[in-house]
Amino acid sequence: MNVDRTPGLWHQGQKLERRRTSLADELHGVAICKTLARIEADSERKGTFGELAASQ
Repeated sequence: MNVDRTPGLWHQGQKLERRRTSLADELHGVAICKTLARIEADSERKGTFGELAASQ
């Protein structure tokens, strides 16, 4: 068995941390799009930001 190819707890912890970071980034992106949709005066842009928030 090749030890380098066997993921250990440290490697699994790194993967979990990357997933947490990605999720946090996505949630921040949704919050930004929702805020922009709420405050945007242009109705076309408002709709675009709303669609972006919904798609994430």
